[in-house]
Amino acid sequence: MSDQNYGTGETVAPLSANADGPVLSTPQTLSGIFFEPGPVFESFRSRPRFLVAALIITLAITTFQFLFIQRVGYENIARAQMESRAPDMDPAQREQVIEQQSGPFFKALAYLTPLIGVCLIFLIGGALYLLGTLAMGKSINYRQALAVWAYSSLPPSLLIMLA
Repeated sequence: MSDQNYGTGETVAPLSANADGPVLSTPQTLSGIFFEPGPVFESFRSRPRFLVAALIITLAITTFQFLFIQRVGYENIARAQMESRAPDMDPAQREQVIEQQSGPFFKALAYLTPLIGVCLIFLIGGALYLLGTLAMGKSINYRQALAVWAYSSLPPSLLIMLA
């Protein structure tokens, strides 16, 4: 097979004899997922990678969470949650609960929750893609499904974080 250009301005290396799809570099994969996702997903047949996309999404969501807490204030967030969850609570009790939730443990939990949540979402999303593909009678492994999930989540995640 000859070299192919997938709109990234770079030439793709020729396919090896055992590869099922094009072999793209990480920069080609990251740019291609926004402009020409077809070749990117085809490349996951021979070389499924998900770590770079997962790290970018995790970094974006964690940064958003950090900036949101810094901008709004953790105590204001805790107060709004308490007022919406228990509007009939005695004001003295509410202040006591807000003071407890403003402690270092709950603050650390607020900053770490996105990391744990994103990891779980990736694991579950990859499993759902795997099950969906297998239900359609196609052959795929978990790493390929996880790579498809991670890279298909990258553009909307970044756009949502920027918006």
